Amino acid sequence: MVRRILVPLEPSEYSVEAVKMATLIARQQDAEVTGIGVVDVPGIEKNEGGAPAGAIYYAEKAVEHRTDEARRTIMELFARFRETCDAAGVRHRETELVGDPVEQVMEEARYHDLIVTGLRSQLRFATEEGEKKLDELLDATIVPVLAVPKQGRELRSVLIAYDGSLLAARSLQRFAHLAMMPGLDITVLCVDDDEDRAKRRLSRAEEYLRVYGAQQVRTVHEKGDVVKIVEEEYLPRADLVVLGAHSKVPFVDFFVGSLVKKLIEVNERPLFIGQ
Repeated sequence: MVRRILVPLEPSEYSVEAVKMATLIARQQDAEVTGIGVVDVPGIEKNEGGAPAGAIYYAEKAVEHRTDEARRTIMELFARFRETCDAAGVRHRETELVGDPVEQVMEEARYHDLIVTGLRSQLRFATEEGEKKLDELLDATIVPVLAVPKQGRELRSVLIAYDGSLLAARSLQRFAHLAMMPGLDITVLCVDDDEDRAKRRLSRAEEYLRVYGAQQVRTVHEKGDVVKIVEEEYLPRADLVVLGAHSKVPFVDFFVGSLVKKLIEVNERPLFIGQ
């Protein structure tokens, strides 16, 4: 079961959808949602540093001003977060931290079961312009991540890309805690040239999901290019894609990593990425 969900708050449409998704899961799991806002003081100081002699006073004032602005933004995000959680009837808390945003999110994530965030983010909103992809967060976290696009959608059809690897198995295990959510139609896809091996793995995966309460599970075996098969045949009818993230084994990482990167690039479907 998921008991604590972490949502990094930042000023974007992605963050709005992440909070909505977190409250949906929290309501069904009787979980608590933590909204975290990080004041990037190190980044602000770095951006305003290097002042020449005689200008240090003004640089300090600039740091103070930008820090105050960041805190005001976080207070606004907290207010919006509380409003969404209260409307959903979900337990929640807000936490303001100071430091590098990614590092602070990762530290807080150690005490949560799931991170819900956007496929793009503005975690360093006080120091950097524009939206960033999910890569930095995925490289650092040990907690599963549910990443959402800016346009929300109801979760009905779930695609699990499963190849029996340690990465895929870990992601399957993490997702199993959500498998009892009502109305989920789950497809487990294994792309493998060895049909017998694929069928064994699919059978065990289905068995595992049903133990956790999944009601509708079907298994599919395919041969060929996993990225092409997922993108062309299965992605259009999936509301959520479940898959592993990274590997220290180059051969595995080529296939698994390339699929993750492709789906992040497409930026259309929520991704559940196990770690």
